[in-house]
Amino acid sequence: ENSLTQAADRNVTGVMKFDSVVANPTDLSSSAFTGDAGTLVEGTHAGRLLYAPNFHANSTLTIPTASRAGVTYHLVSSAVADDAQNLVINASSADAVTFTGGILDLDEDEAGAAQVSVVYPGGDDDKLTLAAAHNFNLTFVATSTTNYLVTGWHVGDTPAAFGDQ
Repeated sequence: ENSLTQAADRNVTGVMKFDSVVANPTDLSSSAFTGDAGTLVEGTHAGRLLYAPNFHANSTLTIPTASRAGVTYHLVSSAVADDAQNLVINASSADAVTFTGGILDLDEDEAGAAQVSVVYPGGDDDKLTLAAAHNFNLTFVATSTTNYLVTGWHVGDTPAAFGDQ
């Protein structure tokens, strides 16, 4: 049985079981992007499924410096056709954070073993470029206020690339 107790000091103690928690999915075209630039806001976008629009120009999405470890952004493509535009995902300023981890990259133009690779960030990388992304599913999890662990996958004609701003 679930029970919670609130003490006089307003602290709540006890155990509560959640069978599932689903945050409302958020369309980035209406909540983050103005033209070809967008900025995530921790209070609005963290912890939600964020679906990116079909891009009509090369675009940049900025991830803010996390207020604490555990802040998570889950970005997915909602494209219905191959985008010919690039999406750059970067930190709020050069060297504000670094990216670690790696993503599975599927290059649709290649055949055989070259079609699949894992793309890793370098030691000071704070930018991820998805060149002409066809589809992606990426998660950025703050492991501290200066690092995001990046995981997921990207499909396109050009491999994704990490870099430094």
